[in-house]
Amino acid sequence: TRTPTRTPSATPTRTATVTGTPPTLPPTVPATSTSTPVPATSTPTPVPGGQPIPGAISSTDPTQAGRIVRDWVPSTCATVKTVPGNGDMLAHHYDAYTFANTSGSAQCVTVKLDSTCGGANDVFSMAYLGSFNPASITANYRGDLGMSPGQNGGSTSYGVSIPAGQTFVVTVYEVTANGGCGNYTLTVTDPAGAVVRR
Repeated sequence: TRTPTRTPSATPTRTATVTGTPPTLPPTVPATSTSTPVPATSTPTPVPGGQPIPGAISSTDPTQAGRIVRDWVPSTCATVKTVPGNGDMLAHHYDAYTFANTSGSAQCVTVKLDSTCGGANDVFSMAYLGSFNPASITANYRGDLGMSPGQNGGSTSYGVSIPAGQTFVVTVYEVTANGGCGNYTLTVTDPAGAVVRR
């Protein structure tokens, strides 16, 4: 018996043919910020004088070399008081505030210090023309409070004459080294309203 031999038939092989040009991906563009940097200002914006400034003296405040004697004579605008001698040369914590007379004439400036601190926590204030050097608290001296608020019912003030266009610095410091003070209010005023805080 003859067995027929099967001849494999040709099976068509499909070949994928790519036609056309493959798409090109767009180049990666780095993200850019649209915000505009704000330039730093080197000069603080002046604010009106006469505005009460609340403060406190703590161990984190800077220190000055020593303190002056409280002679019970507040400075006046009439004359520049002779700076009293040093009470001690210990490190006393302080705050400093810069002001300017923006007018074209000298101004009589009143510096008022209010505080409930007393005794070992008393505070004191001094004024300096131009700048304050904590290493030399008598340099550029312009005037002082004379007595602490705690010695005068919680409020004391003094006067200093500031020439036209000049800056001045007012300090508040602890009378007893490391004594601190939980609260005080400093107010600097002049009749013309020409003083501004820097």
